[in-house]
Amino acid sequence: MDTENGVLIKEKHMGTQVTILTDGTRSNGPVSRGLVDHPPILAVGNSFTFGDEVSDDATWPAQLEAETRRRVVNAGVFGYGLDQTILRAEQLVSVESPPSLLSASLLTIF
Repeated sequence: MDTENGVLIKEKHMGTQVTILTDGTRSNGPVSRGLVDHPPILAVGNSFTFGDEVSDDATWPAQLEAETRRRVVNAGVFGYGLDQTILRAEQLVSVESPPSLLSASLLTIF
């Protein structure tokens, strides 16, 4: 439990290959060779960014990392609202110092 944001992910989820790193972010799959040595891109959001129901290497942050050859930090958390997404981004910007921050969320309206 994160005192500022609420829930952070810590375990495998839904039978897919989900790897949560020690900082609470999601792995993008096997370590890619040839990533350029630049500060990472930070991806924040809800289950869409997290990659709910897909394996590590099938999330959009993992695909962006493969395409750009730059490390992408997947800080998406399923169930997060905009307020929690902003708080999570603020936490990680101070740690990662990313030159780019991307936020993606899907909203469900009933």
